[in-house]
Amino acid sequence: MWDEFCHEVQTGLTMLVEDAMDRTVSSLVDGLIEALPRHEVALLSLSYSQYDHYDSEEPVVDTAYVADEVLQQLSEIAGSRDMDRFDPSA
Repeated sequence: MWDEFCHEVQTGLTMLVEDAMDRTVSSLVDGLIEALPRHEVALLSLSYSQYDHYDSEEPVVDTAYVADEVLQQLSEIAGSRDMDRFDPSA
């Protein structure tokens, strides 16, 4: 799955794959985030946020925001991965 995701990010998602890839990867990321303890998701929400301060007594838990940030970072990592070993012409 990771190899295919990297390939699709680097070459551009085809129409046939784009929706399925988005749903699959989003589902995996959502499941991983849901499995985290609430306080860890709150820390991730806070670390990804643009807040200059944190003055709420209740932790901010924004799983959708965390998922978007994780997906963005995954795409950046996938985009920079060396895929030469998969090149049939090499």
